[in-house]
Amino acid sequence: MSGSVHGGAGGTVPDPSGTKTGNINDVPAAKAGAPTLSELGDAVGHNRVSINFVWTLITGFLVMFMQAGFAMVETGLTRAKNAAHTMAMNFLIYPLGMLGFMCAVLPLCLAAWALSAQWKLRGVKS
Repeated sequence: MSGSVHGGAGGTVPDPSGTKTGNINDVPAAKAGAPTLSELGDAVGHNRVSINFVWTLITGFLVMFMQAGFAMVETGLTRAKNAAHTMAMNFLIYPLGMLGFMCAVLPLCLAAWALSAQWKLRGVKS
């Protein structure tokens, strides 16, 4: 998308450097080019959620690749006859850890979230 920028009359203007990332006309508003403060806040909020979601996905992918890297390092440090067992053990640790998180930690997190939502409904400051 860095190769072009939306032009004024529905066309595109070439942008080989990718420095033109948009302007006020790109904010979704009832009146194009003149968004209100709440419309601008909505756009910023949506961008914040999107950026946080993408960052969470990237870090999750990195953790999975780190697990594979640790498995290879540990397998390289063992004797050849134990390599398959070591690799299988390392790859089984990850799903077991996820299952343990789902069974033990996630219910506590969801309970705390539900309790905090009830406190907010009742007017209790947390």
